[in-house]
Amino acid sequence: MKILLSIFLFIICLLFFILFLPVKINFFYDSKLKSKYNIFVKILFLKINLNLNKQDKYQDKVIDKPDKNLENNKDDDLEKSISYYYNLIKQVYDIISPAVKKLLFYFKIKNIEFCHIVCGTDAATIGIKYGKINFAVYNIYNIINEVFNIKKSKIFIYPDFVDNNKKSQTQITIKIEFAPIYILLVIITLIMNLYFIKNKKNKKKL
Repeated sequence: MKILLSIFLFIICLLFFILFLPVKINFFYDSKLKSKYNIFVKILFLKINLNLNKQDKYQDKVIDKPDKNLENNKDDDLEKSISYYYNLIKQVYDIISPAVKKLLFYFKIKNIEFCHIVCGTDAATIGIKYGKINFAVYNIYNIINEVFNIKKSKIFIYPDFVDNNKKSQTQITIKIEFAPIYILLVIITLIMNLYFIKNKKNKKKL
């Protein structure tokens, strides 16, 4: 019986220790790379590479007759993606409670860097894209900065009026540090909030 109790206490202590271990996550995105997304996780001396595609060569293949319409569609998709994520983040921010926001503040973003070159077929198109991307990116940053503890940040967005055949390029670097205990607390808080909201709706129906 004493042995079982000792094993149980050891497991509890181990889990408690793991919950407070610092976890570091490095996220990299580069539109010029074949393996665009790179994620590295570090827990103490353990390093984990979550990349599904290990290739890291730049896409330097020469195309004899580039399809300008295809390149423009890719740029439009990128612009739509940035706008989509802005609307999504804004909706989530409006929904989550102040208690969850306080817990998320303990997720430290040590560094966030965003670099984007806006390209297009003409100056008017580039100007419109530049304005929309600036609006979305800086609003996303402001929301993230209100919730998380951002230590360092750099945002570079500039238009390229020289090369009309060039496609837009994006580089993103995000370095996050947190303890797993805060993820557990966020999940518990969200469940409690959903439970209270559901109870309120049921009482109103009655």
